[in-house]
Amino acid sequence: MKKLFVIMFVMLFAVTSCKQRGGGAQQESVQQAESVQPQENQRGGAQQRGGRNLGTAEERAKVQTDRLADLVALTADQKTKIEAIEVDIQKQLDERRQNLQGNTEALRAISREIETVREEKYKSVLTADQLKKYTEDREQRRERAAQGGERQGGGQRGN
Repeated sequence: MKKLFVIMFVMLFAVTSCKQRGGGAQQESVQQAESVQPQENQRGGAQQRGGRNLGTAEERAKVQTDRLADLVALTADQKTKIEAIEVDIQKQLDERRQNLQGNTEALRAISREIETVREEKYKSVLTADQLKKYTEDREQRRERAAQGGERQGGGQRGN
């Protein structure tokens, strides 16, 4: 009986010390993440929407470019040009979002305007087949968004 009590005590001690080590590392990573986030906000590049950090204009442009590259198989030259276009567009969006915070209708109108600008610039870089794929994908995304499926639990991202 004494042996059983000692074994249980040792196991309890081991579990407790492991938890403390794991919790300490987790707490450090949370503290590091908290210290990084204000720096992004201070430099003015990080945007938040719906409680999500959207990253800097350059980060968002890279994500958009990579997504398009996967969709239409961009060449290296096209990828460079598209990324430059996207950085410019994302910076314009940042400026306009700051000026129109809270005005949803104005933000929607600007988004449509920017989408038109984006498509015009893409026409100078993409082939006809690539542009067709891009346009079809954009229309499918709009349809899913109109049905409420893309941002809510029912939709699948990237399709």
